[in-house]
Amino acid sequence: GVYGSSSQNSLTFKFTPKIVIINEATNYNFFAIMIYGSSDSSIFPGTDAGDPMGLVLAWSNNSVSWYGYSAAQWQLNRSGEVYNWVAIG
Repeated sequence: GVYGSSSQNSLTFKFTPKIVIINEATNYNFFAIMIYGSSDSSIFPGTDAGDPMGLVLAWSNNSVSWYGYSAAQWQLNRSGEVYNWVAIG
């Protein structure tokens, strides 16, 4: 996968999401909780030392986009990975 501000991920909904949770289903179970209006989020469980990695978020009325700085897995964009998500409006 790719990562960075020029390779953002996004989800679009039929409603305004207030909370979006995304998790990596098969490898490491990294996950992020995104809260509407927030400009950033963290990836958990983070690094081996337990430090969370950051995401930059952008919201529109019915979508959220995000990117990370250091690697595709920290952007929840690992090649070949399956991701699950849930959104609450």
